[in-house]
Amino acid sequence: MVLTETPRAMAAPPASSLYTELVAAAEWGHSKVDFRKLRYSYAFSGQYDPYGFRTRGLFNELTNALGAGDCGIVLRKADELLRDDYTSIEIHAARHKCLLRLGNRKDASREAAIEKGLAESILNSGDGKSAPTAYVVVTLAEERYVLSHLGITATRQRLLFREQTPFDLISGTSGPAQREASVYFNVAALLASTQRPVAPDAPYGSTIPRTP
Repeated sequence: MVLTETPRAMAAPPASSLYTELVAAAEWGHSKVDFRKLRYSYAFSGQYDPYGFRTRGLFNELTNALGAGDCGIVLRKADELLRDDYTSIEIHAARHKCLLRLGNRKDASREAAIEKGLAESILNSGDGKSAPTAYVVVTLAEERYVLSHLGITATRQRLLFREQTPFDLISGTSGPAQREASVYFNVAALLASTQRPVAPDAPYGSTIPRTP
């Protein structure tokens, strides 16, 4: 399925309040949360940080705590991170893992549903085989999630424009045979918030802004 509505097509003021409402619904465990709208409306929220500038240090602290098996710290850091960006699949996955480890199956089940809903929303937005069927992403983390899901190790990237819409064309290798692979991403939301150099061909990650 290819979505025709992109984040920039949504009206900013309604989307901002919609994000808050949908986050609350997901936290309460409502079963019919529209995760596509949740992700898209995040692009209009006051917290929008598509490249994760504000939370890099906090994310590293969570990752270290997860590696050390300290679920108390993981859950505290996850709460802080999700207040900034509720669309992070990685953070919900960390929350899910620790809640299970602590025996809280009810909340772990909620986190698993959120993780699944966010992932399916991205993966159902396109197939990445061309610009018209590009995956629609609102954060760099979502782009990396898709690459990981597809088993692609990214090596090169190109920023392309089709009818004034920006796309990342990510190239790399896939599978044990290291076959060449490429994926298109619609990055309109990311570029609307942050200027990025236009490079016809560059190493993957080299054109991503390093500071806000």
